[in-house]
Amino acid sequence: IVPFYTRRIGLNENFEPVPIIAGARLLGKEQNSTFGLMSIQTAEDETAPSTNFSVASWRHDVGKQSVIGAMTVNKFAEGRWHTTTGVNGRYSTANFMGGRNLDIGGAYIQTYNSDQSFEEKAFAYRAFVSYPNDRLFIFASVQQSPEEFSPEVALQRRTNFREYFATVNLRPRPKKRLMWIRQFDFTPGTITYTLYDDTGMLQSFEYGLGLFGFDTRSGEQVSFNYQVRAEGLIEDFEIFPEVVIPEATYWWNSWSANFSTFSGRTLSLSTNFSFGEFYTGETFQNRTNLLWRATKNFNLNLRYEKNVVDLPEGGFDTDLIGTRIEYALTPNIFGSLLNQWNSASNELNINFRLQVIPKIGTDLFLIINQIYDTENGDFDPERGTILAKFIWRFVV
Repeated sequence: IVPFYTRRIGLNENFEPVPIIAGARLLGKEQNSTFGLMSIQTAEDETAPSTNFSVASWRHDVGKQSVIGAMTVNKFAEGRWHTTTGVNGRYSTANFMGGRNLDIGGAYIQTYNSDQSFEEKAFAYRAFVSYPNDRLFIFASVQQSPEEFSPEVALQRRTNFREYFATVNLRPRPKKRLMWIRQFDFTPGTITYTLYDDTGMLQSFEYGLGLFGFDTRSGEQVSFNYQVRAEGLIEDFEIFPEVVIPEATYWWNSWSANFSTFSGRTLSLSTNFSFGEFYTGETFQNRTNLLWRATKNFNLNLRYEKNVVDLPEGGFDTDLIGTRIEYALTPNIFGSLLNQWNSASNELNINFRLQVIPKIGTDLFLIINQIYDTENGDFDPERGTILAKFIWRFVV
């Protein structure tokens, strides 16, 4: 759960742009405390009134590694007030059990709407403990988000859930033999167990077994994994147009393999293959990235993704092709050009970004987005956006 997600501002419920009238942001640090304030006013449109978004955050460093903090995210519109307010903290030490790392932390968030009575179950929390060390890594967490919890300026991938997560990684380093291997990676188990909060029924389950993996001293990475997954559908699920999976609880098994070379080379490659059962059928997926560092000023990245799904309810396959060009004319003038096409929506998305730093402390951004419809074999312009942004930083 991300309690404050900036992309909620400037878009209406249909994900269409809403004009921003004005906004201000203030950041600062005084001794061990960091403060942040922001307020933005958006204009009225057909779906929503003029709305003010105001956010305040505070973080205080405790000791050498630990922190405590608080944040409040507020939305004001036509006399109605919504707030998402929470606290968080993390205790960290590098001296646990004679020099080991240990992290313990958590967060608690509450939402409230002025046009409703106070709802005790409109909360969410997360607690975790981590043992992040070189040869042995252990992490466990628990989080809950009842159905009544509804943050309106947040990013929440799931609702109405209770989740329990744990993972163990063993990463020994060879001492005498196989010296070309820097470190092995074995995962006895990674478990994610998620329930519907209101009924306690299974929402999803995943168990991952890292059978074998290693990093080489030259920067290559290899791994082979096995997964058991489950999804509890409480209603029919349209996974693809005209392909509907009926309401039920489904279990399946799959395998995956990963390989990547050192990304600092002139030419580097990373690829992932996964295959096996999927709901009531089978699936195959491949993701491949190829990076060419042509010069110190110019990089070209090629991306390809293939998904093949075969189900009794219907089969489908999708392709995604993308390129990213990154360039730096000078240390103060640089940018990127991104092109991405996918067969599922038959859309080509082109994004151009330029950043200029006239002097340290100031930034100028120019961003151009253009989407083309390719369904009929032509490049028909669908929608486009041009954005400019100027940042000036000063110290008081």
